[in-house]
Amino acid sequence: MSEQQPLSVESMQLLGQYEELRQALQDTRYSRHLSRPLACWVVPSDRRLPLAFLRRTVGEIVARSFNELMDTPGVGLKKMRSLVRLLHRVIGTDQAAVHNDEAAPPDCSAASTDPQTTNGFDPAAVSEIIWDQWRRTVCRLGLEQETLGRLAPTLRYMTRVIWHKPLAAYVPLSLREIRELRTHGEKRVRSILEVFHAVSRAVKNCELSDHLSLRLVPRRIDEVERWVDNCLIQSDLPTSDEILARFVRPLIAQLQIDAHPHLVQLAESRLGLNDSKTSVRQIARRLSLTRARVYQLLHEIGEIMAVRWPEGKVKTRQLLARWPKPSDTQPPCPARALLAAAFELFFPPEHIGQETENETEACVPSWQVNGVATTLASVEGAGSSRAHETGLSRAHEKIAPQEAELRMAEADH
Repeated sequence: MSEQQPLSVESMQLLGQYEELRQALQDTRYSRHLSRPLACWVVPSDRRLPLAFLRRTVGEIVARSFNELMDTPGVGLKKMRSLVRLLHRVIGTDQAAVHNDEAAPPDCSAASTDPQTTNGFDPAAVSEIIWDQWRRTVCRLGLEQETLGRLAPTLRYMTRVIWHKPLAAYVPLSLREIRELRTHGEKRVRSILEVFHAVSRAVKNCELSDHLSLRLVPRRIDEVERWVDNCLIQSDLPTSDEILARFVRPLIAQLQIDAHPHLVQLAESRLGLNDSKTSVRQIARRLSLTRARVYQLLHEIGEIMAVRWPEGKVKTRQLLARWPKPSDTQPPCPARALLAAAFELFFPPEHIGQETENETEACVPSWQVNGVATTLASVEGAGSSRAHETGLSRAHEKIAPQEAELRMAEADH
């Protein structure tokens, strides 16, 4: 800016703000801030950025007077207004969140449009400094091997290919490097940032002692897992009402968070929670789908549980093993039947239409919970010898074991 050119009112206001910020940054509290590039405080929603200053450190910028900065080619009042806004962010950043190792500046040429904020998360407000703080929090608490899908607020909008990806895959990268990864568009980057934000928010002021560790689990999964662990050490077996309230309902609630409503309805229909139990054939006919497609939807439920509760299959099988296997001489146990049906729904076999004795045992009782009677069916074996032992018809032998409604009264020696 020429010395002879008079200052406008806006220029005088910006000059006053700049000098005030410049003076504040001389404090020793901001020694780390001064060594970082100004670009570390840029967020995707910023407009009219002073590109000429972004790769300079904060210390290099505040070493110059207001007039010297205004004389920079391409810099005017709008750019200086943006510079003042960025310096305000620098002042508002806690010293503990700033580290001396220099991060690469982000790509400031692109910005997200109309970002939607959920649970206090705004992807357009994430700068390199904030991202650096989040990933250091993950490392400090040893959470690098946790998967994105396990810690995500919801799986409904997260790309399935990154469900099982550990946080360690992104911890070494800057925001700019993540955005430059192949197949990492705005939606996928948002999902990754949202997980790190959720972790940082949950453990913001967490300081662990040497003898303690921290484990992050979805809230409803934690409730179910604690209940199952307690059942495994108790002498008494849980009742049907307890299994429904402490196991089935919380897992259905988790599905409501992670899955499309039609998957939740499918799960409720299979267990007969709101009505009588519905077979795969009936569901396929009602929805005008093939049975193969219905089984694919059922396996989506299993995929959700596999990432949300990886230990669930083993723990539930251990709980099922506490009951004796059903036989022709003993009446079926309603509580075990309900748990077996839930096990088959939430942890289906890996291959559609293939089920072994290790996956789930045969139990075909009618159980009564809250006055609703429902027939539950599962298949103990998938081999042809088992089909002859139980007198299954040829038509039943051709369909998947999950769909076969065994009738023990028709068992034929």
